[in-house]
Amino acid sequence: MNCRGRARSLALSLGALGPVLAASCGGLPTEDQVNRDLYGNFETAVASPNRNYAAYWMGREFKAGALTYQGPQANAAAGSGGLGAGIGVNDVDGLQLSYTTTRCCELELTLYSRRAWDRFDPLSPLPGRERKTVYVNGNEAVLWTRYDSPGKVSSQTLIIDYGKTVATVVTGSALPTIVSTPQPDPNPLIDEATFLAVMQNLRPYPQ
Repeated sequence: MNCRGRARSLALSLGALGPVLAASCGGLPTEDQVNRDLYGNFETAVASPNRNYAAYWMGREFKAGALTYQGPQANAAAGSGGLGAGIGVNDVDGLQLSYTTTRCCELELTLYSRRAWDRFDPLSPLPGRERKTVYVNGNEAVLWTRYDSPGKVSSQTLIIDYGKTVATVVTGSALPTIVSTPQPDPNPLIDEATFLAVMQNLRPYPQ
C-alpha cells in the first residue's frame, strides 16, 4: 500500500483526527502521538471558559486487574444518536471521553451540563438491566448492570449527579474470541466490585 493509501486507512480508523493525518504524506504517527493529540483535544475542551459543565477525569491512566487504561481521549464529535449524540470537544454542554487498553477494553466517560442532562430521562427502567444505589467518593450514584443472560454481565453503567454536572461512566464486555471453550471476559471492569473500586479515582480535573 502506498503512502496515500496508508494515510487514508489510518484516517478511517481514527475518525475526527483522521483527516488531519491523511493530509500529510510524511510518516504515519505512532500510537503514542495519536494519544497525545487526543489528550490535547481534552485539554482544549476543559480550558474553554464557555463550558457549562465541570470537568472530571481518571487521570492520564489507571489500572484494573492486569490492564492499564490510558487516556483521556476526546474526539471532535461523539455519538450518533440519543443520549450523548454530538457531545464533543466544541460542545459547551458536554464532553465524551474514553480510556482504552491494547486489548480493546474501554471505559467511556461522558460529562453533561445540567441543561443537557435534563433533556433526557435516562433513569427509566430498561429490560434486562438491574438498578442499584452505590457511592463514589461519598457521592450517591446509580449503577445499572445489563445482562446478556442470567449471571452473564454485558455492561456496567454508573451515573453520578454532581449538581452542575452529571457524569456517566460505561464499560462493557469485550468482543468474544472464537474459541472452542468459554473464556473469562478480558475486561476486568465488567466485574462490579472492580468497577466500583476503580471509580473511586474519578475526580475533578486537574487533580
